[in-house]
Amino acid sequence: MVTVTYEQERGLRSKYQRPDGYSVSVGKVLNCSVDKVYNYWADDKVRIRWLDMNDIKIKKAKQDKSITATWIDGRTTLEVNFYKKGNSGSQVAVQHSKITVIEEAVRMKLYWKKRLQRLANMFE
Repeated sequence: MVTVTYEQERGLRSKYQRPDGYSVSVGKVLNCSVDKVYNYWADDKVRIRWLDMNDIKIKKAKQDKSITATWIDGRTTLEVNFYKKGNSGSQVAVQHSKITVIEEAVRMKLYWKKRLQRLANMFE
């Protein structure tokens, strides 16, 4: 973290930049159980209802814990983590990595904010 801050302050690294490209993270607290939100991600038929697409390829999944996937472009990756919050809530955190240009990283951060809000609305 110290190195990243140092490099950003001196213009050697831009916001969201990592050695393998750009990476953005977005999280959202939801009013539902972890298993329910996990299933909204893991089930292709349910995922299309809030993500409006079904072209991500899940590479690895740990029930109610995490999902690792390849995005529709076939080169960027998603890491999705699920956490229990209180008695009946949960949190989902999405990290989208290996993005090649900053403009795309900014666009994807906004995209994930909107999609996670849409997902949260489904549980209200």
